[in-house]
Amino acid sequence: MARSIAALACAGILAFGCAVPLNESGEEDVDTVAEALKKGHAHAGKHGHKLGHRHGFGHHHGHWFKHWFKHHRPKKKHHADFDPCAGEQDASRILPSAACSTGRWVGAAVAFAPLTGEPPYAELLAREFNYVTPENATKWGSLQSDDPEVWDFTQADAIIDAAVAAGQQIKGHTLIWHSQLPAYVNDSLTDAELVRAMRRHIATTVKRYKKVIDGWDVVNESFNGDGSYRDTVFHRKLGEDYIPRAFRMARQADRNAELYYNDFGIETINAKSDAVYALVSDLVARRVPIDGVGFQMHLDARFPPTTEQFVENFARFAELGLSINISELDVRIAQVSASPAEKLALQQQIYHRVASACVMTPTCSAVTTWGFTDRHSWIDSTFGPDDPLPFDDDYVAKPAYYGMVDGMLGLAPDPAGTAPNLVASGSFEVDARGWFGFGIAGTSVTDAAAHTGSKSGIGAGRTATWQGPAVNLNQLVQPAFEYDASAFARIAGASSDVLRMTLKTRCAGESDSFMGLASAQGSDSGWVELTGTFTVPDCTLEEVTLYFEGPAAAVDILVDDVAVRTRGEPLGPNVVSNGDFETGVGGWFGFGSVTVQHSTTEANTGTGSAFVTGRTATFNGPGHNLLPEVILGATYRFSGFVKIAGAASATAQLTVKSRCDGVDSFRQIGQVTANELGWTEISGSYLVEPCALSELTLFAEGPPAGVDIFLDDVSVRQRLSVPVQEPPEAYNVLGNGGVELGTSGWTSFGGGAFAQTTDFVRSGSFAGVGMNRTASFQGPSALLPTGEASYALSIHALQNSAETVNLVLTGRRTCDGASTFHFIGSTSAAPATWVNITGNLSVPAGCTLVQIYVEQNGGSTFPNIYVDDLVATPTSVVNLAGNPGLELGVAGGWQGFGVTFVQTAAQVHSGSFAGVATGRTASFQGGSYFLPTGVGDYSISIFARQDGGSALTLLLSAKTVCNGVESFLTLASLSAPSGTWVELQGSIGVPPGCTSVQTYVQQNGGSAFPDIYLDDITILPLQ
Repeated sequence: MARSIAALACAGILAFGCAVPLNESGEEDVDTVAEALKKGHAHAGKHGHKLGHRHGFGHHHGHWFKHWFKHHRPKKKHHADFDPCAGEQDASRILPSAACSTGRWVGAAVAFAPLTGEPPYAELLAREFNYVTPENATKWGSLQSDDPEVWDFTQADAIIDAAVAAGQQIKGHTLIWHSQLPAYVNDSLTDAELVRAMRRHIATTVKRYKKVIDGWDVVNESFNGDGSYRDTVFHRKLGEDYIPRAFRMARQADRNAELYYNDFGIETINAKSDAVYALVSDLVARRVPIDGVGFQMHLDARFPPTTEQFVENFARFAELGLSINISELDVRIAQVSASPAEKLALQQQIYHRVASACVMTPTCSAVTTWGFTDRHSWIDSTFGPDDPLPFDDDYVAKPAYYGMVDGMLGLAPDPAGTAPNLVASGSFEVDARGWFGFGIAGTSVTDAAAHTGSKSGIGAGRTATWQGPAVNLNQLVQPAFEYDASAFARIAGASSDVLRMTLKTRCAGESDSFMGLASAQGSDSGWVELTGTFTVPDCTLEEVTLYFEGPAAAVDILVDDVAVRTRGEPLGPNVVSNGDFETGVGGWFGFGSVTVQHSTTEANTGTGSAFVTGRTATFNGPGHNLLPEVILGATYRFSGFVKIAGAASATAQLTVKSRCDGVDSFRQIGQVTANELGWTEISGSYLVEPCALSELTLFAEGPPAGVDIFLDDVSVRQRLSVPVQEPPEAYNVLGNGGVELGTSGWTSFGGGAFAQTTDFVRSGSFAGVGMNRTASFQGPSALLPTGEASYALSIHALQNSAETVNLVLTGRRTCDGASTFHFIGSTSAAPATWVNITGNLSVPAGCTLVQIYVEQNGGSTFPNIYVDDLVATPTSVVNLAGNPGLELGVAGGWQGFGVTFVQTAAQVHSGSFAGVATGRTASFQGGSYFLPTGVGDYSISIFARQDGGSALTLLLSAKTVCNGVESFLTLASLSAPSGTWVELQGSIGVPPGCTSVQTYVQQNGGSAFPDIYLDDITILPLQ
C-alpha cells in the first residue's frame, strides 16, 4: 500500500522525480505522502498554470514550481518566533532585506573563534545575514576525535545558539565527507562497522538539532574533477551505495530537514557537474530522500563564468524538483593581473552574477558565502593571501557586497565580456559611498525616483549651474588608461534643462583641467543616458572627479546606474606578426614532436586558424618565438582564442618558456576550460625578465594527448602604462668602485700617487686620480679578490692632457709565485673626456695578488689619469678566497685577528698545510680572512680545530667597517671536540659603504685559550 501511494504522489506532485519521506524504520511514510498528495493537487490546480508559463517551463512544470516556491521561500521556521524577513524595512539590514524581497536567504559560514571572541564579527553576522552554516563545528571530526564514545558539541552549540537568538535559518555542514573525520573512521573498520558508525553519527548529530537546524549537507564532495568517484574510505568500503544510505539515515533522523548533496567545481556544465547530475537524477528516480544540491562556488576571478552559464546549469537540476543552494561562495582575486580597484570591481561583478543567477532560478533558495570577512577565510591558508569575501579585514563592506545586493534586488548583471564597473555604489541601492557634492553639501540617496531598483543619488541645494553630484575616482583609475563613463540622469525642480557629465583632473604641480564627456536635455519625467570616453593624464594624479552639472540653480540633479569601466590600457603593437593565421602558419612551429597546420574551416575571426593534431603529450601545441621582438624588462598583455577537437571539454593554457641566464623556466599565462563547440579566450600578463635572455617561446598546451588544439587571434602587446624594469645593477665585488669612501681598495701602480678628488667627477661626489706619473705604465690601481673566478670589468677613465691618449686597462696576477700581465681592454681618450674601458679577466687557482690598473699606451707626456665607477662583476666563481688552504703561506687575504697567525703542517685538514693562531691570550683572538667589500650576500665555510683537551664552542664571526662604523657579527656557532676538525658555515650581508669585511674564528668565552687551526675556507657570492 505504501509503495502505491508513493508512486501516486510522485505522479501527481512532481513531474520529474520525488523525494519520498521515510518513517523511523526507513520505509515510506504513508500518512506524510498522502497529505502531500492532497496539498499538492490543490495547490497546483490553483496556481500552477500562470507561473509555469511565466518562467518558460510549461504548464506541467509550473504546478511544481509554484508548490516549491510556496514551501521554500523565506518564512518563519519552527526554531524561533522571529521571521528573518520581518525586518525588511530595517535600514541597517540591507543585504537580508534585498534577499527577502525575492524570496531568498542570504547566508554565511560561521567560525566559532571569531563569533565568540570578536564582537564586530558577531554583530555584522547578525545584521547582514539571515541564514548561517557552521564552517567546521558540525563536521564529524569536530564533534568526535578518536573515541567513538566521546562527543563534543561545545562549538556547534555556541554557533547554533547564536543563530537561534538572531532568528537565522541554519543549515548543518556536513554529515559525510572524506576529510576532517575522527581518527577511528578509517579502513580498519569493516563494512558493517562503517555503516553503524555513519548511522550513529548522523542520528546523534541530526536528532540533537532536529528542532533548530533546517537542512543538512548530507554528503560532501564525492567526485573528482573528471567526474569519477573520489577515492574515500566510504567509497572503498561501501561503493557508491554510501551516498543513498547517508540520505536515508538523515531522513530517518529528521523528517523535516532539507537534505543536500554538496560539491565544488560544479557551478557550470562540465564533467564533474554532469556526474553530480547523474547521481542526483538516480537518487530522485530511486526515491532516495534528497531535496537539493549545494553549489559551493569557490571561484577564481581570472576565469569567471557568465550568468547564463550558471542559470543553464541550475535549470537541469531544478527540473528534477531539487532546490538550488549556493553554499560556499568566495571569489579569489590575488592572481588577477589588474589594479587593486579593477580586481575588486571584477569581484563585485562576479558576486552580482552569482546572486542574479539565484534570483533567475525559481528553485534557488539561498546564497551563502564561505565566511564573510577577509579577516577569517580558509583561502589564505590554502591558496595564499587573498581577499575573497564581501567584507574586508576591518569588517567594512567591499564592492562585492554591493554586487550581492544589486543581484538580490534583480538589477541586471553585466553581460559576458563587459569590463566591470569601478564605481561600486553606482546603483545607490546600498549607499552613496565615494560620492560627494561638487560645490554643494553632498550627494545623498533618494527613493523618489530610480532608473533601476528603488533608489538613486541626488544632488540638491545647488546655487550655480556647475554644481552637482560627484564621485571620487582617485583610487579607481590609472594614469594613461582609457575609460568609458556612463550614467542615467534626470532633474527635479524644472520640466526641462541641460544635463552635463564632466571630468575634472589635476596633476601634481599643475592647474585643474576640465573635460566635458557628455550632455543632453534632461527632464523631470524620465531618465536620459549620458555616455563618454576619457583618458587619464599620464602624470602623478592629485584629483580625478566625475561630476554632473548643467541645470539652473535650485534644480536638483538625480543620477543612477553610474559606471566607469576600463576601456583599455595603452598597448604597443602586436609583436606576433602572424597571430590571425589568415595566410598560413608562418612563424609558428610545433612545441614538441608535432607539426603546426593551417585550418581554413575553423576560425575565431576571419577565415583561418592554426591547429596541432597527433599530440602525444599535454605540452604539445603550436609555438612562436617572441625573443627578437620583445623589450627586456617590459610587461606584455597576452591573448589568444582556443578550441579543441576530440574531447567535449579540456583544460587549455598559454605558457611561456624562457631561458634566462642559462636557466629554463615555464610560466602559465592563463588557463581556461576549452571545448569543441566554440572558441574560448585565454589572456594574461607577463614580465619579460631583464636578464641574459636566450629563449622566449609562447605555446598553447593542456589537453590530454590525442586531443587537437586550434589557436587563433594571438596577440602579445606591451603594456605601456607599466614601467620597464631596468636590469639590476651589476653585482660589484668592490665596495668603493666610485672612490666615494676615500682611497680604500685603491693605490697607484708603478709609482706616482693616488688620491680622491672632486675634479672631473663622473658620478657621485668624488672620483680618483693617479698623479705625479713619470712613465706610461703608471696609473690608478685596484685590488680584486684572489680566488678562482672570472670577472667582467668596467671602468671609466679620463686624462687631462692637451692631446688624445690611448688608455689601457691591464691586469697583473701573482699566482704560484710568478707575476703575469694581461691586456683587458683599451680605448682612445680625447682630452678631458670620460671614456669607458671594458673587458674580462680570469683568475686561476693559486693566486695571492690580483691587481688591475689604468695606464697609457706609450707617449712622452704623462698626464693625470682620473678614474670612476669601477665595476667588477663575477661571471663565474669557484671560490672568492685565494690560497684557501694556506698552501701558499698566509698571503692572499689571511691575517691574525689580535694574535699571530702562521702557516703550519702540524695539523692539516687537507693538502700539506693549514694555518694556526698561536699564543692566544683572549677568547676573541684567532685567524681571519678578508672578504670582498661589494654590496651583497656571501656564504662562508671554514674548517677549524682546537686541541685544548676538552670541547670548546667555536664562533665564526665578522668585523665590518662600513661608513666609518665598526660592527661585530656572529655568523655561526659550533661545539668543537678537542682534536677534531669541524666545519663552521654561515653567511653575511654586506651593506653599502663598507671598506673592510673580515671574518675570523674565535672561541666563546672560557679561561684557557688553545691554538686554533684553520683550513679550506670557501667564500661564494649568494646573488
